[in-house]
Amino acid sequence: MVTERIGDTYVKQLVLAFLDDPKVAAGLPVAQGARGTHHTWRGGVAEHILSVMRLTLRVSDQYPMADRDLLLAGALLQQVMKTVDASESSDESRLVGHIVLTAQKLREKVLAIPGFPPLLEQHLTHLIVSQHGDAPHSPKSPVTLEAQILHSLESLDARIASWLEAMQRDSHDRWTDSVRPYERQLWKGPSPTSRGRAPVEGGGRRKAREEKRKARPEKPQQQGTPAEGAPQEQQAQQQRPPRKERPPREDRPPREERPPREERAPRPPREERPPRDASSLPKELTFKPFSALTSLPSDSGKGGEGSSES
Repeated sequence: MVTERIGDTYVKQLVLAFLDDPKVAAGLPVAQGARGTHHTWRGGVAEHILSVMRLTLRVSDQYPMADRDLLLAGALLQQVMKTVDASESSDESRLVGHIVLTAQKLREKVLAIPGFPPLLEQHLTHLIVSQHGDAPHSPKSPVTLEAQILHSLESLDARIASWLEAMQRDSHDRWTDSVRPYERQLWKGPSPTSRGRAPVEGGGRRKAREEKRKARPEKPQQQGTPAEGAPQEQQAQQQRPPRKERPPREDRPPREERPPREERAPRPPREERPPRDASSLPKELTFKPFSALTSLPSDSGKGGEGSSES
């Protein structure tokens, strides 16, 4: 797909340089998506990359104004560094993140290609840093047509893979249990049209495991084991091992009698205080907070009379 569909020489050299990288070549067939996201199975990252690449070919036919070479290269570059450390367990992945690591690796590969156009490098870098769209944690929002298309296709493929995986895990026939990331139940029953097919065949992994367990041949019953139709109490009694007899308890010596407590002498009654002498109380308050207010009317009255007399 890379050699046949990409026409630009520099883009083709860059993509092949990534695919020839030893770490990418070793991790691409086995890398899986991060737990709790999407494509969380062996080789899931490679499947996600190929799926988005196929979608870009369909979309570029519908929208020929979009650059097909940039779309194909961006579909690979957005996820390629996840193949090196898909679980993001290394110090470099946790501190830097796969987006920055991919941009750094892109710069390294570009410097090894003579005459690589700077504007082309900037557009490819923009496809990497804008892959999360307008999300708050996105380093850059899409500003090119190719970046917006790639973000939409990547989100579409990730959401569909996540839904199908949730349907596979569920054991019901029509509605799944509430799926945690989306807080809703998903319809997994057959289509109401003449097609009549369900998104996931087989009723889910749990149901398949239950059917396999039922299909297993029953083990021969050993001697001394209770029959299946026997009461549960009888089965439990036959399965329990006999109890060991406990030795008799030794007689404990009687407790020593404690001496009675000594009675405390009662407290003497309090002495009654004599009443306070009224002459010791102040006759007038030394601080009169309302004296200023009470003096205002008389002062103003005097001032008013004086002004009228004059």
